[in-house]
Amino acid sequence: MKNMKSKILLYLSFISVVSFAQQIEVSSKIDTNLITIGDQFTLTLGLKKPIKEDVSFPTLLDTISKEIEIVEEKPIDTLRITNNIISLQKKYTLTSFDSGMFVLPKFNFKINVLDTDTIATQETLMLQVLTLKVDTSQHKIADIKQPFKAPMTIMEFFDEYYIYILSAIILIALVILGLWYRKKLKNTNPKEKPKLKKPKEAAHVIALRDLETLKEQKLWQSNRVKEYYVELTDILRKYLFNRFDIYAMEMTSDEILTAIKQIHEVNEELKNKTRQFLTIADFVKFAKANPLPNDHDTSMKTVYSFVEETKQVAVEPKPKSQQKTENTNENDKEK
Repeated sequence: MKNMKSKILLYLSFISVVSFAQQIEVSSKIDTNLITIGDQFTLTLGLKKPIKEDVSFPTLLDTISKEIEIVEEKPIDTLRITNNIISLQKKYTLTSFDSGMFVLPKFNFKINVLDTDTIATQETLMLQVLTLKVDTSQHKIADIKQPFKAPMTIMEFFDEYYIYILSAIILIALVILGLWYRKKLKNTNPKEKPKLKKPKEAAHVIALRDLETLKEQKLWQSNRVKEYYVELTDILRKYLFNRFDIYAMEMTSDEILTAIKQIHEVNEELKNKTRQFLTIADFVKFAKANPLPNDHDTSMKTVYSFVEETKQVAVEPKPKSQQKTENTNENDKEK
């Protein structure tokens, strides 16, 4: 009884596979049966199947056979015929470099119902490949041409001349390093700066005249505060050089204050006022501060006071008659 049931099930499954296979149609064709060696031709594989059924085209690699090669594989074209049946096409561009008569093999489409069944094309495809005949009466046989010399790529150029390229890079790097070291050495041991020439006028005369000119310009009243303090500090710096040989034009404010401490003509009160003035000037020039109008006036007065209290007073020579009288009195005292 069990054997009878298994036979019936096997028979029914066979009938279902056969009926399923009858709904699938596969085909193959080529667009020509005659080519010259090296020419290309087209192979077309066709498939008709129910839409819901899974059937796969053959998997072709680089060749159809050892004489026929695949040049290009094109995507599948789909064309729906009815609501239930679909038509598919897949094309291959083929070529052959062997002469002779060749038979293309049959192509197996995989039916994925049972994962083992296939359905093959039934057409017999014949291909004849002809050699290229040379008419020696019209064309003389020439020597083999030399291969064309392709342009050199960047990588090829580097591979061939990399030693010279690296040598040039190293040489340039050494030159740059040498120039940098020379500049650094020059900055480390600077030459003695040439002495600035002093004007013929007295230092306080120049400073007081410059202060009056700055006062008349009314810079801070015109919102040109930074320019005002730049001019005012420059007047003080020039005065320090002309009066005390202090190279203040190239000094910072702290360096100027340190130099002023060595001047015995400047008392402590004036030193403090000068420190306050230079501090305000630095805030204006570097921190864009905006002092009060009283600070502007105080800064101007501080520089005035510095010049007046430290100016060099010229000693006027005494008349000759007075000098003779003084000399006579001194001689009498000695006697």
